[in-house]
Amino acid sequence: MAGIGAIFRDSKGEVIMSAAKKEVSVMTAVEVEALAILRGLQFCILLGIQNLVIESDSLLVVKEFNMQGSSQATFGNVVRDAKELMTRFGTCQVQHVIRSCNSTTHSLAKFGLSVQNISLWWGAYPDVISNILWSDSSTL
Repeated sequence: MAGIGAIFRDSKGEVIMSAAKKEVSVMTAVEVEALAILRGLQFCILLGIQNLVIESDSLLVVKEFNMQGSSQATFGNVVRDAKELMTRFGTCQVQHVIRSCNSTTHSLAKFGLSVQNISLWWGAYPDVISNILWSDSSTL
C-alpha cells in the first residue's frame, strides 16, 4: 500500500486544490512517484488545465519523463501512460526539485495512507500540511 499526495498551485503559488490518495498495490518509491505524476495529470485534464509544471524530487523519475523514446524502467508502463496524457496539454514540463522543497507533498502522501480511497480539497488543504504550507509561503 502507498499514499500519494498532490498540491495543485496557480502561477502565483496559491493552492487551487490538494489531494491525498491511497494506492493498494505495493510499489517501490520511484514507481509511486511516477504513479503520482500520472494521477496528477488525470486530475489536471478533468480540471481543464492547459499548461502545467510538474515537480518531483526523484531525479530518476524526472529523467525518465524527460527522456526521448520508450522507458526501460520497471515503471515504464506508468511513464508511457503519463507521457501520452502529457500530449493533451498546451505545455507540460517535468522538473526536478530538491526534497526539502517537496515536503508538503510528502506529508500529504503519508496522510493518503489514512484515507479510504481519495480525499480532495478544492481551494484548500488538510490541517496536516497547513504548517508546512505556511512555512513554504514565508520563504517565497
